[in-house]
Amino acid sequence: MAFFKRNLTGREILLVLVSCFMVIFSGYLFIKQSSDVAILKKRLNFSSLNFTSKTIKLNKKNSSITYRFMIKNKNKLDAKYNIYFKNLDHINPKYVKCRLEKNKVESTFLSLEELNNNLVIDSDTLLNDENNEYILKIWINNSDLSKLENKDYRLKLELDGKLSNMYPYQVTVTMPEDAKTERNFSWHTSYNSNTDIQLIKAINMDKNNIIFSNNDNIVEFTGRQFKDDTLGDYVHQVKVKKLKPGNKYYYRVGDKNKGIWSDIGEFITDDGDDKFKFIYISDQQSYINEIKNTTYAIRQAKKLINGAEFIVNAGDLVNDTLDKEQWKRNLNFSVYGNITTINSVGNHDYNFGGEYRNSFVNNFYYDYPKQDTKSGAYYSIDYGNTHITILNTNDVFYSKLGNTQLEWLKKDLQSDAAKKSKYKIVLMHRGVYSTGPHYYYHQDILPLTNQLTSILAENGVDLVLQGHDHVYSLTYPIDKYGNID
Repeated sequence: MAFFKRNLTGREILLVLVSCFMVIFSGYLFIKQSSDVAILKKRLNFSSLNFTSKTIKLNKKNSSITYRFMIKNKNKLDAKYNIYFKNLDHINPKYVKCRLEKNKVESTFLSLEELNNNLVIDSDTLLNDENNEYILKIWINNSDLSKLENKDYRLKLELDGKLSNMYPYQVTVTMPEDAKTERNFSWHTSYNSNTDIQLIKAINMDKNNIIFSNNDNIVEFTGRQFKDDTLGDYVHQVKVKKLKPGNKYYYRVGDKNKGIWSDIGEFITDDGDDKFKFIYISDQQSYINEIKNTTYAIRQAKKLINGAEFIVNAGDLVNDTLDKEQWKRNLNFSVYGNITTINSVGNHDYNFGGEYRNSFVNNFYYDYPKQDTKSGAYYSIDYGNTHITILNTNDVFYSKLGNTQLEWLKKDLQSDAAKKSKYKIVLMHRGVYSTGPHYYYHQDILPLTNQLTSILAENGVDLVLQGHDHVYSLTYPIDKYGNID
């Protein structure tokens, strides 16, 4: 049994991955109005953005562009307006900067990295019934251009305006018990709406050119929705069945009747073979100065680990579970809407004061065994030749796993599915062994060490992935007595 811990901060991942890439600028700078915004304008009498497409050639003497547009909220909707910067996979966003001027009042210069590629026009403006003039300036500093090769470049960006409160957010694709033919989906909306999903098998098609309407190959499912009484938004959950093993699918979620949909995401089903790749992360915690690096790093990791089929996350996705914006920042669609995830709950993902319970299960829809989910949840998954057991280290009694979860763990590791698997992995947030700061706080680690070491070893667990410490570490194989095997 080997205990492997790799707690990733966004900055650490970025330093590793950025060195592998040269920033290349190509294409054109252009702006288009979202068709979904046009639908909202018609339904809600909302005066949306009116952009005119332009092109700019970037060079050391001329590296900026300006757009002027108007927003008027006739119905005084309580909503924010987001401007998304898209198609940035080949661009390091720290080199691209912008400034928004509202009614002749300028904002601070910010890079797209600092904005997480998402410029928000807040609701105070939209509640104003007057026309509001905005000037958006986008540029690359000459000093940044000098870092590139000595020739002209063209930069391709797409600005897409959306009423964020009307659209799905915190969209996640999660692994069910049957990873070959099923997927679970969860998302949030600020207003009560239907829970619909449309998907299509990705065969010889470009995601950017899919037409979902009047397409005989589209499959549709509906699900359930309920209100999150703590944060006040609505949770939507759907289980999709009868998928084909080993296939890529494109999908979108939303409300079919209102014509309001998310961007198009993608995922891959398990083909059942003995080889697969995944990305492992932990403890991003959604600080503004960290999550931008984490998001960028995960995108680059997906390129480096070509063919990664899912992400494993050891918890602490947010730092403050009562902060809705942290959940939104972390569960951004560009990452979590485009790959399946397996998550364990961290101590920061649960509010121990009791104000917000069920925060984990309201964001991640798995096939949970019957349990109390207020502090998080435990469950297991089979993927390919591997059985993965996910623990809830918030469910503790005197810093040990509670008896109900402990008995479930023993039965799970002795289940037929676990016995048939070639490998067994356990995922948890608080660790069994530590080289980080929690090693010196023995009550946080030693009770789990004494409780779980023999159980995991005796049941043939090959690998333990854990978080919590914000350090990298790798142990030798350890036997049931805690000795190096």
